[in-house]
Amino acid sequence: MLYKVKNFIIFVLQSFWEGYKYLFCWQGRANRLQFWSFWILSAVGCITLNTLSFYLESFIISAVFNVFVYLTVFANISYTVRRFHDQNLRIYTLLLIWGLFLFFGSGYLTAYMQLLTMASSAEIPSVETISSLLTTAFLFFIGFMAVFAVYIFFLLRAGTKGANRYNAQPKATWISAFIMGVLICIIPFYTLLEQKEKTGYISLRALLIGEASPEIYLLNDETLAPVSQEELLDAIYKINLVD
Repeated sequence: MLYKVKNFIIFVLQSFWEGYKYLFCWQGRANRLQFWSFWILSAVGCITLNTLSFYLESFIISAVFNVFVYLTVFANISYTVRRFHDQNLRIYTLLLIWGLFLFFGSGYLTAYMQLLTMASSAEIPSVETISSLLTTAFLFFIGFMAVFAVYIFFLLRAGTKGANRYNAQPKATWISAFIMGVLICIIPFYTLLEQKEKTGYISLRALLIGEASPEIYLLNDETLAPVSQEELLDAIYKINLVD
């Protein structure tokens, strides 16, 4: 029993690693257990890193989270292609489903945004216009959910028994390693610069224990003016953010 559990855990972890190992590889097959093992573990990783980044307010963890999300998106696409290959389905089937996602999703969002625009407008729209937009949004939403159900069905469907046209084992390519290296090098650097340029992005905890940067800005009469820590604390006190 323990031997089977050990082999199962090893298989799940190996499936998770292969998602990033074959990052841009659209060849070969992936069964249901491999795909969902990667999907669940990558989701857990994203949630964990996002939680740590939020509570610890660390630039490094935030950069690692951004890199992980980028890599996971690409890995999930290639894993999905191999999951469809496992059922002997061509990539055109997946592209058709993604195209229907885009069509119904954009139609629903368009109708929804028109409803929001009319709600904020000074003119009162007619009942026929509102009814037409509500019907359109509902139909696009039903279509989107129907496509989503078909998509999940294919992801949960068992693969073909024996060999098929995609029986070849996936192989990592040089472009996969190159793009992964570029993402790992550029994204953390960009994230650090972006967060550094965000004025006012500072926690009260870091300010009170003296970890704040001296370059602190305070919104005053629609302008950003540099202030000291004492002035910022006084402003925070006045708007009842602290006792």
